[in-house]
Amino acid sequence: MTRSEARRNAFLYVFQLYANDELVMEDSIELEDGLVLEADEFTHALVSLTVEHREQIDEIISSNLKGWTLKRLPKVSLAILRISVAQLLYMQDVPSGAVINEAVDLAKQFGNTDDYQFINGALGNIEKSLNK
Repeated sequence: MTRSEARRNAFLYVFQLYANDELVMEDSIELEDGLVLEADEFTHALVSLTVEHREQIDEIISSNLKGWTLKRLPKVSLAILRISVAQLLYMQDVPSGAVINEAVDLAKQFGNTDDYQFINGALGNIEKSLNK
């Protein structure tokens, strides 16, 4: 599994986790539309970090949003931001440029028309604040 595929699956897991409180992290799950998600080591690590540190991650996202609150964010954007911030904070071996590019790609694939621009701007602000 490529890192892009692992990130996509981690995003889908995180999205499902917060949409369905009964979902448990497994090696694979079948979603309602028949899509089967496989979870490799990277996917497991990313989902675990995102869930374990959600409070801190959400605080960082909130403090870097301009004119938005977490409750107002589309659920897709919030899930993308959560896994991206988890990578920026806890996976120092992953380049921040790759994290942001992959997040933008996820937003283009799963979000609304202009969500990718929001994700790009928000993660740019977050990355700058973390590097200070």
